[in-house]
Amino acid sequence: MKKIIFFISIISGFSSCNESNNNEVSIINEIEPKKIITTGSINDSNIKNNLRKNLYHELRNFDHKIAFMQTKKFKILLDYISEDSIRYACWSKDKKISEKPDLILKNGVLKYDGTGGNHSYFFKNYNYTYQCVINVLVPDEWPDAYLEIYNGDENILSQSAEFISLTDSNTSGWESPKNLFLVEDFFNSSIIIRAGARYYLGDGLNEEEMNWIKNTDTLQWWVLPMEGIAKKVNVIENFIFTTKLCGDYGNFYATSLDYDLNEVSLACLGYPPKSWFKKAPKCIISKDEAIQLINSNLSGEFQSVNNKFIITETTDGWDGYVNWCCPKEDNPLHEIVDEMSIVEYRIPVNVSAQSKITIGDAKAHTFGGEGSIVPSLKRDIDGDGILEIFWTGCQNYWTHNDKTFVSNVGNCCGC
Repeated sequence: MKKIIFFISIISGFSSCNESNNNEVSIINEIEPKKIITTGSINDSNIKNNLRKNLYHELRNFDHKIAFMQTKKFKILLDYISEDSIRYACWSKDKKISEKPDLILKNGVLKYDGTGGNHSYFFKNYNYTYQCVINVLVPDEWPDAYLEIYNGDENILSQSAEFISLTDSNTSGWESPKNLFLVEDFFNSSIIIRAGARYYLGDGLNEEEMNWIKNTDTLQWWVLPMEGIAKKVNVIENFIFTTKLCGDYGNFYATSLDYDLNEVSLACLGYPPKSWFKKAPKCIISKDEAIQLINSNLSGEFQSVNNKFIITETTDGWDGYVNWCCPKEDNPLHEIVDEMSIVEYRIPVNVSAQSKITIGDAKAHTFGGEGSIVPSLKRDIDGDGILEIFWTGCQNYWTHNDKTFVSNVGNCCGC
């Protein structure tokens, strides 16, 4: 018999959790709400207080948590916000629960299927009905739950679901694959900094440094291109690399790879994770099509030939922002910064795979003279189903749930 646990699943439209919802409506009137079964641990005050700290601020008003689950695409939370009001909150799988959910629904209704404990949660959104079937008395090999979505009477989606702990949703306990490196953009070559070397080399190279130059790595080098799958690469040379960083010279043990640095998102010494041999997530809408859709939906005041589109691709669509240039001085958005700073005016945008456009409010962002670091690529680096993010700028790095796990040296001093 399965342990009694509860879950919620939230999606919008046909299968995307990324659409906003402005029409939170009650479910079918003939279904009578009943009190939900809970376990003793659900109402533990320490758990509740810990959840409140980690949740997006608008979700901290819950009376008690029911459950947290994960599908292949979403993180989903079900809670009570009052005695008779059940709420859905849904995030894309690569987001943290401290971020604003992609979708929130209220006024859910619980209905039991017989006396064995199996039950369902129902939500209504326009003509769509979401039924979350919770398996209690079923064979062990069955999934924890099913999500069924109906457009009128037509079933348009059926997915299995797995319950997880809220502590599984953060980065604690996650380990990066080993021997990962990022290339440095020095002298238009794919140089990898391996370690710091002696500061003063005026007396020539010592034995350790000479051995490094003669050294040949016993493991094969691989790179993960910006597009495509992992590729083997050859080493041009190991050498002592000298460069000026932030006004001072430094020496480093370095390796030069025979590959175009502009095409490399990550390098690995030794055989890379299997996920590197899967193609990067692709949307049925191309980047050019996404930009055209965004442009056609931007209001006139934000139309400019100087706009830059910083958007990254997943199978669900394109997400990012428009770097808008620029508000006039009498515009409330206009900000005055000193000569050592840079201001960017960003408009959040999202284009779903179903061509739905979401455009947020323009806001000013101020940076130092080195400029901003922008998201350039989303990809599953370790095979856990969560998309890591590759950031580029004066320094390049990869993050997992907002935590950096590999970076290059870069040069973010503005010098």
